[in-house]
Amino acid sequence: MPATQHPIRMPTPPGVVVKLLELTEKEHASVHEIADVISLDPALAAKIMKFANSPLAGIRREVTSLPRAVALMGTRGVMMTALSFAVVGATRIESCLGFNVKQFGLQSIACGVAARALAARNNTAAPQEAMLTGLLSQLGRAVLANTNPDNYALLLQRVERIPLDLPELELELFGTDYAQIGADMLQAWGLPGSVWMPLRRYRLPPEKTECQAFDHVIFVAERMAGVVCPDGNCTEPDTAGLLQSARQRLGIEQDECEILLCEVAEETESLRISLDVAPGDVRPPEQIRELLQERITVLNLAMHFEHKEGSDDQGEMLRKASTDPLTRAGNRAAFETRIKHEIDRSRRTGQPLGLIIIDIDRLKQLNDTHGNAAGDEVLKAVAATLGENIRKIDYVARVGADEFAVIAPGLTRETASTLAERIRAIIAEIGIKWNGNRLDTTVSLGAAVVSAFPEHDPERFIIRSAVHCVDEAKRAGRNCCIYAFGNDDTADATTTTKADASTVQHAGIETTAQD
Repeated sequence: MPATQHPIRMPTPPGVVVKLLELTEKEHASVHEIADVISLDPALAAKIMKFANSPLAGIRREVTSLPRAVALMGTRGVMMTALSFAVVGATRIESCLGFNVKQFGLQSIACGVAARALAARNNTAAPQEAMLTGLLSQLGRAVLANTNPDNYALLLQRVERIPLDLPELELELFGTDYAQIGADMLQAWGLPGSVWMPLRRYRLPPEKTECQAFDHVIFVAERMAGVVCPDGNCTEPDTAGLLQSARQRLGIEQDECEILLCEVAEETESLRISLDVAPGDVRPPEQIRELLQERITVLNLAMHFEHKEGSDDQGEMLRKASTDPLTRAGNRAAFETRIKHEIDRSRRTGQPLGLIIIDIDRLKQLNDTHGNAAGDEVLKAVAATLGENIRKIDYVARVGADEFAVIAPGLTRETASTLAERIRAIIAEIGIKWNGNRLDTTVSLGAAVVSAFPEHDPERFIIRSAVHCVDEAKRAGRNCCIYAFGNDDTADATTTTKADASTVQHAGIETTAQD
């Protein structure tokens, strides 16, 4: 493992956690001792009472007092539940740009709920201890974000699926990952080894001898949490990875996995209320069913073609169906599907959505002069340049004969202008060799950033805004970028070119034009 490049500061446990841990070491802690410790934190006591009266606790009668809750839930079970709530309640994200605090809390809860359900199904751990481990499995993310907010913010910009893609980048930057940090912290706090040891092992390949049955529960629970509570950076839920790991590690087939996921979604929302966590994005059961059924249909279709053709695997078949054959970028159909998905997510999360349209300048003239094969080389070079200079969460598609689009979630005024100008400048410099000639290529770009979409035809709204900017860029002389910010496709637009320039104001458009 590489040396840690940035220091990591471990937080200290809250006082009520210390007292609860002292009780876990007593062989026979009484109901009243436990109730008295929990009562030291009125907010924690209220959460335990709410939980005791929720379907998750499984108590069929109303619970009216804290000692009664402890007696009915069991001393060990209520201590594990109280520890879960106390630690989560003490978790604060101080200042880390891009860290979605609401979704972090919801993913932690969903992971705990899923671990509890899976452990009960496979009889691998006591339900409340399983929930504690699942709930705290994400804690290291908060530690890293608080300790190194600026570096972690940069890391989050490179992530496509949260939390699944985090460990690799965390190892690169910090020499460790959030699961190991969480295990270190919980061990230092004195929590039982049954809680933190699985966090050291659950990402190991299942064939490793160190892996134990409960480790597989946490592995699958984390993937369930990513589907149930998608983070703002997550472009697509990893339903394929979930179905595969559930079957391989826990013997759970597709139909049962769907039932469990829907239960986890419902119980996550219930536990969120008990823990007083702010509302966020929890996929409702009907949407989860649609996602899984869509994935199962794709798998069945892939199996059909594999049987019929004997060559293409599922991934290759899907790739061909959504890829432009010349440039290997996404095709128009894939673009239309993706833009709808990103608009839906923008509405759910409140994050703005950026769309950049790139029009290759005078491609028809180039084809007429050098032939269509030369034009094809230009198209391929532009597509490759786009793919190399966008973020992992962005998506490139060819949407016309000489046009590409970049769908960019979470763009701001500053990042939109930076990204578009970088693309313009790099393409203008690449130069494409063709039959001994250098084909100089430029592009005109239009970028729209929308933070609130209309109810009717939102796809047309953002596309029209970006296309309007491209048209303005062509009229401005090509090889430039025009941006539209806000919800008016002509409002607050900015035009830039590569040359040193003077600035002129007219008709609400700020133009940086060639001298």
